[in-house]
Amino acid sequence: MPNLTYAQDFQGVADVFLRDPTGYGPLLQFIEDVMTRDSELTAAEREMIAAYVSQLNACRFCIGVHHSTLAAMNVD
Repeated sequence: MPNLTYAQDFQGVADVFLRDPTGYGPLLQFIEDVMTRDSELTAAEREMIAAYVSQLNACRFCIGVHHSTLAAMNVD
């Protein structure tokens, strides 16, 4: 039984971000910065790490996002 009314039709983490883009904007910007700024790790390596962590967390949304991003980068 959900404790919050909006949780009744909760589809995943994207729902949280989309329901309050102003509140979550800084977090989304931070994630974007971490994943795209200059680093010793390539963008593909960072995506693989993120996909692995998402798999450990069993977050289907994040797994899908990172796998799609890797596919767009032509990475298996």
